[in-house]
Amino acid sequence: MATYTTPTTVSAGQTLTASIWNASVKEDIIFLANPPMASAYRTATSSIANDAWSAGIAMTGGEDYDTDGIHAVNSANFVIVTPGKYEITALAAFAFNATGERGILIDKNGATQYVGTVARAAPTTLDSRVMHTITLALVATDVISMQVRQSSGGALNLTAARLQLRWVSQ
Repeated sequence: MATYTTPTTVSAGQTLTASIWNASVKEDIIFLANPPMASAYRTATSSIANDAWSAGIAMTGGEDYDTDGIHAVNSANFVIVTPGKYEITALAAFAFNATGERGILIDKNGATQYVGTVARAAPTTLDSRVMHTITLALVATDVISMQVRQSSGGALNLTAARLQLRWVSQ
């Protein structure tokens, strides 16, 4: 994969050579046309304990795409390869239960949690769904995962989940 580089400054009167063009313009256009990003999902149902944040949710359903080797199949972790600012979106769906709240958070390196949506349970027969999007500055080897929480009064099934990362800038 191409990498983004700071463009070369060309002085007045300097000839724009193929070497300068390829290093400063072409490679950056290729990078920006297909930046580092990954999207993985979970379709298997898993039981989430009452009133406690889960461990990282493994994305065992598959990947939609992974342009930078960020996500290992069937893993909860997305490991950053290319540093920069990333837009991160986590989504989760819980089985119907009209009691309590549902929550989602994005975890960075197992030490910093960014709590997102905490919503009341759906009062209908529909699944309760929560989503959280945040932009974070990340360095190579940072690990991103998602966790969920519910307070229905007992264990409740997580019916689907998705985690997506997309590089947006240096």
